[in-house]
Amino acid sequence: MMRIVSREVIRRVLLLLAISITCFSSYAQKDIGQMTGRLNVVKNDSERVDLYAAIGKYYQYSQPDSATYYLTQGIKLFTSNSYKRGVASLTNLLGRIEANHGNVVMARRRQNEALKIFEELGNKKGIGITHNALGILDGMQGNSDSATNHFIIALKLYKELAYTSGVIDVYINLGKINSELNNFDKALAYNNAALDLIVDTIEVTSRSNLYNNIAIIYGKKGNLNKALEYLNKALKLSNKNEYIDVYVYSLLNIGIVYTRFGDPAKALTYLNEALKITGEKQMIAEHARILINIASITGQTEPLKAIVQMKEALLIARQIGDKSMLEDAYSELIDLSKDAGDYKYAVEVMEEFKKYQDSTSGIEKSKAIANLQAVYELEQSNNKLTQLTLTDQAHTLKRNILLTVVVCLVMFIVFILLYLNKTRQLYAVLSKKEEQLENSNKVKDRLFSIIGHDLRSPIGNITLILDLLEAESANEDDQKLLHSLKDQASASLETLDKLLFWGKAQISGNRIEIVDFGALELVDKNIRLLKMGADQKQITIVNKVDQGIKVRGDASHFDFIIRNLLSNAIKFTSAAGMIEIDADNNLRVGYTVVSVKDNGVGIKAERVQHIFEPFVNNTIGTAMEKGNGIGLMLCKEFVEENGGEIWAESIEGAGTTFFFSFKTV
Repeated sequence: MMRIVSREVIRRVLLLLAISITCFSSYAQKDIGQMTGRLNVVKNDSERVDLYAAIGKYYQYSQPDSATYYLTQGIKLFTSNSYKRGVASLTNLLGRIEANHGNVVMARRRQNEALKIFEELGNKKGIGITHNALGILDGMQGNSDSATNHFIIALKLYKELAYTSGVIDVYINLGKINSELNNFDKALAYNNAALDLIVDTIEVTSRSNLYNNIAIIYGKKGNLNKALEYLNKALKLSNKNEYIDVYVYSLLNIGIVYTRFGDPAKALTYLNEALKITGEKQMIAEHARILINIASITGQTEPLKAIVQMKEALLIARQIGDKSMLEDAYSELIDLSKDAGDYKYAVEVMEEFKKYQDSTSGIEKSKAIANLQAVYELEQSNNKLTQLTLTDQAHTLKRNILLTVVVCLVMFIVFILLYLNKTRQLYAVLSKKEEQLENSNKVKDRLFSIIGHDLRSPIGNITLILDLLEAESANEDDQKLLHSLKDQASASLETLDKLLFWGKAQISGNRIEIVDFGALELVDKNIRLLKMGADQKQITIVNKVDQGIKVRGDASHFDFIIRNLLSNAIKFTSAAGMIEIDADNNLRVGYTVVSVKDNGVGIKAERVQHIFEPFVNNTIGTAMEKGNGIGLMLCKEFVEENGGEIWAESIEGAGTTFFFSFKTV
C-alpha cells in the first residue's frame, strides 16, 4: 500500500528544528565542567549572572532539571546579595525553559516576576526581553492579539536602544505569529525586514535561518518553487563545516519540499545526505528527526525497511526524552505496521504508546500538583510570616513612639539651653563687630575722600598742564616726550576713575535705578566724548543704532558700558581703522543686543574666555595705550545686574566684537 507522508509530522519537525537550530553548535563548543567549576571562583555578580545563564542554556533541552537546579541556585544567591538584575535575568531564562517543556502557567508567572523587577530597575533592555518572552507564551496558547501587543512593546524598546539583534528577534516572532494566522504577506514582510537588518556578511547562521523561515512560509502558501529557491540560497550560503547545523536544517527542508512535490527519490537524496552528516557529527536529536522523515517516504515502497528506520528513531527519542518526537515516531510506526500488514505489531506499538501517554500524563499531573502544592504552602508561609511581622511591627512602633517622645523632649530642653547660651555669645560678638564696622566705615570714607579729591585733582591738573606745554613747545622731541607723559597721566586718571567707580559699586552693593531710555542718545554722547582720541588715530566710528531702540535698565550702567567698550575699541584699533556700533532686537527674545565691533589687533583664542576676570587685561594698545582690565570686569557686573549677558568674539589680527544685552522696552 502506498503511503502519503504525514503533513503534521512535517510541520512538527520543521517547528522543532526551528526552535533548536540555534543550539546545535553551542553545545559542542562549551565545556560544561569548566563552566560549573568557575562558579566557585568568579566573585563579580555580573560575571556570575552570565555564567549561570550559560549553564542554564547548555542544559535547557538535554537536561531541563539540571538547568532548573542551577538557575534556581543563582536566583537564591542573587536574592541574598540583593542583586536584582541577576534575579530578573535568571528568572526570565527559567521562564523560557518552563515554556520549552510545556509548563506555560509557571513560565508566565516567572516572566511576570522578571518584568516587575526590570521595571523597578528601569532596565529597558530587560523589559523588552521579557515582553518578547510573554509574546511567545501568548503565541503558544493561541492568543495572537496579546502576543502581537507584547512583541510591539519589545520592538519599540529595542529600536529606542538601537539593539539590532533584539529587533531581528521580534521581527522573526511577528513573522511566526502571522504565519500561524495565515497572514503570509505580513509574515514575509517581517522576515524580510529582519533579513535587511543583517548587514554583516559574516552572519551566515542568522541569514540562512531566515531563508529557511521564508521558505517555510512560501511552502504553506503552496508556492513550493519559491520555497525551494530560498532553501537553495540557504544551502549554498551554509555549505561550510562551521555552519553544518544550518546546512542540515536546509537539507531537511528541501527534502520535505520535494516530498510535497511528489518526488520521493529526490527528497531521499537530500535527506540521506543530512542523515549521513548527523551520524558523523553525532547530532543525535536531528538524526532521529531525519530518520522519521526518511521512514515516512520509504514506507511508501518498502514498509519493512521503514519500520526498522522508525524503530531506530524511536529508540533515540526515548534516550533523549523528546516527547513530541516520541509521539511522531509512535504514530508513524503504527501506520507503517498497518501498511506492512503486521497488525499484531501495530497493536503492540499502540498499547506501548498508550502506556507511555498514561505515564507521561501521570508524571505531568504529579508535577502540576506538586507545583500547586508548593505554591499554596509558600503562600501560607508568607501569610503567617506577614501576620507575625505586622504584630511585631505594631509592638515595635509603640515602643519607638514612646522612646521618640522622650528623646524629643530631652533634645528640646537641651536645644533651648544651648540656643540661649549661643544667643548671648552672638550678641557680644555682634556688638564688637558693629563697633569695628563703624571704625571701618570712617576709614573708608577718609580713603575715598583722599582718592577722590587729594589724589584725583592733581593728576587731572597734570593732564591740563601737559596740554599747555605741548601746545607752546616747538621742539619736536619735547612734543613727543610731552605727548607720552600726557598719555601716561590720562591712563592713570582713567584707572583712578574706574577704581573709584568699582569701589563705590562694591560698597554700595551695585544699587540700580531701572528706567526706560533710548540707546541712541547715550551712544552718540560717548562717541562725542571719545571722538578726539579716535580722530588722532584717524579711526572712523559708524553708529548704526536705530532711533527707535528703547531699553530698560540703569542708564548710568549702560553709559559706562558703551564708553568703556568704545574706548577699548579705539585703543586696540590701528590707525585708519573702523569701529561699528549696532543694536538688534531680534537676536534674543525680549532683549536688545548691542555690539561694538572693531577691525583691530584682536584677542588670542585662549584669552577670550578670561577677559572679563578682574585685573587680567593689561594688553598694550596700538598707540602704546595701557589697559588694566577693571573696565571689562565692571562691564560684566553691570550687565548682569541689569539681567543681561556680555560676551566677545575675536579673531587675532582681524578684530573683536563685544556684545551685551539689555531688556527691550
